[in-house]
Amino acid sequence: MTGPAQATTNVSVPGGVPQIVSGAASDGISVAQAGHRLIVQNNGDVVVPAAPCVAVSKNQSVCPAAGVTLIDEAPRRSRPYLVYGILDPMSEKIVDRRAVLLAAGLVAGGVLLDGGPARGLARPSARRPATPDEAWAKLREGNRRWAADASTHPHQDLGRRAEAARKQEPYAVVVSCIDSRVPPEIVFDVGIGDILTVRSAAQTIDPLVAGAVEYGPAELDTPLIMVLGHQRCGAVTAAAHALKKGAKLPGHLQRIVDDLRPAYERARGDVDRMIRINTTMVVADLKAGELLAPRVARRKLKIVGGYYSLDTGKVTRLV
Repeated sequence: MTGPAQATTNVSVPGGVPQIVSGAASDGISVAQAGHRLIVQNNGDVVVPAAPCVAVSKNQSVCPAAGVTLIDEAPRRSRPYLVYGILDPMSEKIVDRRAVLLAAGLVAGGVLLDGGPARGLARPSARRPATPDEAWAKLREGNRRWAADASTHPHQDLGRRAEAARKQEPYAVVVSCIDSRVPPEIVFDVGIGDILTVRSAAQTIDPLVAGAVEYGPAELDTPLIMVLGHQRCGAVTAAAHALKKGAKLPGHLQRIVDDLRPAYERARGDVDRMIRINTTMVVADLKAGELLAPRVARRKLKIVGGYYSLDTGKVTRLV
């Protein structure tokens, strides 16, 4: 844990509304770093944190390691203390925000040059990809990190949890197999609120699954649907074996076999080709759907297919 950042002078905030905070200050308020989080400790009055900071006890809050601002909101104080601090993502050290702004010529008398109070930097929210191509690029970028063993685990902190609790804006729906080796959030190195995941054996769809997939674009304006097949799919392998032997699987497993029959016939029994063909067929079925087809035609939505390699961790685009 690093030492606390230097405190700033007192700054008055109209109404004493709590702001997001991180840094260190006088009057018993201190901030220390613990990994990628900031621990805000107030040894005096109760601190009322605002999102993305989350209270863990009467006098302690946990904030994501990004520029935030904490206010001691004791009712008897007319001028609450503001704390400024920025976590440098490269060095992972707390940097005094006021010093940074002064160096840039942006602070004069505790006020930003735009005339507003020099408040702490709000936790930055990465802009949600607005187009299908931007969404695919975001997924591809995350997958490259995963495949290279360089995952950053974005949007997996208390701040993101608090942010997403109010509203979700996922930028992709990922339709994938239930296989335990293909968790979409890990494969694409994303976090809370980034994607909707719909999983079924061999990413087969029926009316209920299709409705779950349609929810993203129809209700949340999600611009991308990714159908993800994967190497050595157990469901496809079992179905291919049953079809080759003319066997019937027990319970509802036979429904999976029936759904995969067209892909089996087109692939002539080759399991890996069957996986790829089935993925492209699911993409085609979704594109033809009554609810999704108009959005695809207006280019507000893309439905793409991908293939995940268990060996390399990479996703390649099929369609």
